[in-house]
Amino acid sequence: MDQKQREFLLSEFIGEKVLVKSSADRARQGVCGRIVDETRNTFAVKTEDGRKVVVPKKGSVFEFVDSGNVVDGNLVVARPEDRTKILAKRLAKR
Repeated sequence: MDQKQREFLLSEFIGEKVLVKSSADRARQGVCGRIVDETRNTFAVKTEDGRKVVVPKKGSVFEFVDSGNVVDGNLVVARPEDRTKILAKRLAKR
């Protein structure tokens, strides 16, 4: 993982345009829109037709459209306010 990807993982996800590339819940696969909320286990995505879809992080792969980053949701399972600290530790071990 390069420095640019690490910095992206440590940044704020709310407001980012995201595409759910794959998900353990097939109904969530292909969902595309802006992240409007983040919890420890989920992203809330507002789609272009105005629907709000809650997508579990665990078992999903997300493509952040504007940056082109593809993120394994299992890697970012953490409360948003704790994600930076937790990820910094996880990434240091790699």
